[in-house]
Parts: sequence; C-alpha cells; structure tokens
Amino acid sequence: SIIVFLQSIISIFYSSVEVLGKQNVPIHGPVIFTGNHMNQFVDGAMVFATNPRRVRFMVAAKSFKHKIVGFLSRATGCIPVTRSQDLAIAGTGKVRLDGHKMHGQGTRFKDFKPKDKVRIGGDTFAIKSVESDTEATLGMSDDNKSPSTLPQNTLKEYKMLPHVDQSEMFDAVHQALVRGQCLGIFPEGGSHDRTDLLPLKAGVAAIAYGALEKYGVNVPIIPVGLTYWSGSKTGGDRFRGRAVIEFGQPIRITPDMLQKYKEDKRGAFTELLEGVSEGMRAVIVTADNYEELQLIHTTRRLYKKPAQTVSIQERQDLSRRFAIAIRIITRQNDGKLPTDLSELKEKLSVYQKKLDYWGLKDYQINKLQQDVSYFKLFYTFLHGFCLF
Repeated sequence: SIIVFLQSIISIFYSSVEVLGKQNVPIHGPVIFTGNHMNQFVDGAMVFATNPRRVRFMVAAKSFKHKIVGFLSRATGCIPVTRSQDLAIAGTGKVRLDGHKMHGQGTRFKDFKPKDKVRIGGDTFAIKSVESDTEATLGMSDDNKSPSTLPQNTLKEYKMLPHVDQSEMFDAVHQALVRGQCLGIFPEGGSHDRTDLLPLKAGVAAIAYGALEKYGVNVPIIPVGLTYWSGSKTGGDRFRGRAVIEFGQPIRITPDMLQKYKEDKRGAFTELLEGVSEGMRAVIVTADNYEELQLIHTTRRLYKKPAQTVSIQERQDLSRRFAIAIRIITRQNDGKLPTDLSELKEKLSVYQKKLDYWGLKDYQINKLQQDVSYFKLFYTFLHGFCLF
C-alpha cells in the first residue's frame, strides 16, 4: 500500500517517469542500490516506488523525528543511521592551517576525544594527534584531501564532530543482507544541486566488504541514476517535470580486491568506491556546470529530427556521449572549446533562450501549436483531488 501511495504522489507531481535497466536488477538475493542524490526525500521515494525489489534505505536518525518523513521511513523499513555531522558542535575560538598542522586562537583542542574529527569549511578531517589546546595535527579528509590544499594561515571557524560507534548499525545492515534483503544508499552523503557527483563516502564499501568478510556474501552493488528535468531546466523539484530512473550494471568485489582488502583496507575501499563512482556516472549525465548541461540536452534534441522516434534509453546514451565528447575536446584544447564549437555553443544558447522566452519546445517549432489533452488534464486534477 505504501508503494501505491508513493506512486500516486509521483504520478501527480511528475508528468512522466521512465524506468530503464530493470533487467540489471537480480530477481533474488541481497542487493545494494547506490543513487545520486539531487533531491533529499524525492530521490528515496523514486527509487523505492520504481524498483522491482523492495528496498530498505539507510536514513539519518534525525529524519525519523520528522512526522511525515519519520512515518514513511518506519513504514518502508528504513534503517536509522546516527551521523557525526548531525551531532556537530561549534568549536571554541578560531583555527588556521599550516600544512597538516592546525593552530588555534582561544581554542580547547584537548576537548577532542579519540577518533573525533574536525570540520573546516566543507571538509572534514581526521585528528591524528593533539599537542595542546592550541595545536593539533590533522590527517586526510573523508574524501582523501590533504589539509594543505585548503587556504593556509587564515583564521576560520570550525566544528567538532564526535566519533559515533556504528557497530550496531553495521550489524543490522549485514543481517538484512544475509537474509536476502536489499539496501538503498546515497553514498554522496547528502543531497546537492551540482551537475556532477560529490566524492563518495566509504560506508558503502565498508558494508560490502564486511558482508563478504564476515558472512561470505558477495553483494552486488547496482548504481542508480536519477535524472530530472522540465523543459530546458534540470532539477527534481519542478511540478509536472519529467524523471528518468536508470539501473546500471552490477558491481562486485573480485578475488583480487578481497585480497587487497586483507592487506590494505583503505586502498581497497578507494578502489571499490572508484568503481561505484564510475558505475553511477554511467547512468547519469554529468557536466561541469548547468550551462554546459543545458547545452548537452539542447544539442541532443537538435541532433535527431523531430520526426524520428528516439527511445528514452537512446536519449540518455546520446546525452552521455555529448558530455564525454565535450570533456575530451576541452582537455585536448587546454581546457577551452575550439573557436568553431565556441561559436556553435553561443548559437545554441541564444536558440534555447528564445525557446524559454516564448515557452516553446523544439518539436513545436514546425507546427507552432501545442496539443492539449483536456481529458488528461481533467484526470490529473481529479486524481490529485481524490488523493489529497
């Protein structure tokens, strides 16, 4: 019943929802689904409602406190996760970085406990050692970034992230997988509005390797791509927009990767995360910015004549090919587009702005009229009215 309810809500908010790659999802056995995270609560509902398997999502424990989200999370069997960032405390004083050293003014670094972390700006770093209340040594960030890459000798505010014992959560997750259940994770760690993936958190790798090491279960990881757009714009929060959910090829831990895990866990995690990241990029269209992403979709629409029938799978593949082509061309041209492509880009931009101004779509240019299904409009209104 909860699936029917979510499907009804989705059918009202989105004009169409296309699902690709269901054949890649195993019919039986445990599966870990990893999706890109563009829209905080919509993404989970989308994967849950369109998945051929029943999925239990890992959800931040604080979300269970929300009345609606908490109800839906409990109804769908979500697993609560207490995250250290949800328990972050504003640090006393300010800090400045000098390589891996962190110096403070008015700080109390001795308040840090073993395995605590510190967040400076948008980066979270491990604390290797605390020399005094005003001096500490930092390790690498969660996405393997060195503190020396951040602005140096500049006073900044910071937050203290307490260590959270996740052993009970991992036990619950592993037991669910051993029973053949499916797990849903958004490994970027939080929703965002960027046009590319954020660095993936190590949790999905720890879960997959843990299930294999403790229980001998090699759980396939299925990347899930969520793409939303409305006209020439992208984003999952636009009423009557369109959505495409694509399930990619499964990713498994190989014997060589398992051997590496026994010798170097961090290196094995990094290798698996790179594979998962690559798999996720294979089911979405990535770009450096929204202008480039819009250019890719405009080019794809004009590449095929309106009279030609193009499946949603072909549209996705074609957009990804254009995205890859742009990266290759700019890389070969010192980060810039050649003059002829730059001029073409400008023409496409002007063309798209004119379409947006007049509220038109490409296929309407030839006939200059819009077909309206009044029955569909009435049905949509009646459906929404009865549901709410």
